[in-house]
Amino acid sequence: MTNIQDFTSFFKAVPTGVDSATMTDAWKIWATFGERFSAITLDAANKSNDITTKTVKDTLALLRTVSKVQDEPADYAKVVSDFGAAQSELVKTHFESLGDVAKLAQTDATELMTTTGQHIAEQGSKAANDAGTKVKTAASKATKAA
Repeated sequence: MTNIQDFTSFFKAVPTGVDSATMTDAWKIWATFGERFSAITLDAANKSNDITTKTVKDTLALLRTVSKVQDEPADYAKVVSDFGAAQSELVKTHFESLGDVAKLAQTDATELMTTTGQHIAEQGSKAANDAGTKVKTAASKATKAA
């Protein structure tokens, strides 16, 4: 059998410069970022799905018109021509709508990344200041003790 090494004493002996509150704050920042980024992505996917579903329904309605019996042979050409024109407009509208969804998602994601970056920078600055204060305090105590 192999012996399982206990690392508990090792980690107790390793000095840490990071307190658990700082780690908890960092975890919360990233968890919140993940939640918000997922919301942006899922909202965009949902809106895109709605747009595509509407486009399919509209296309099927147009095809219903094309499939109806016409009185004259020339009427078939007109119906197909009208279908082509309507389908062209429908596709144009479809892609414009998808582009608007993508643009909104991009804007929201950029804003989220910017605010998260600012928050991380603030937390880093605060942690650095706290560490500096602790070092000064420790140095002052060491000087007084000597």
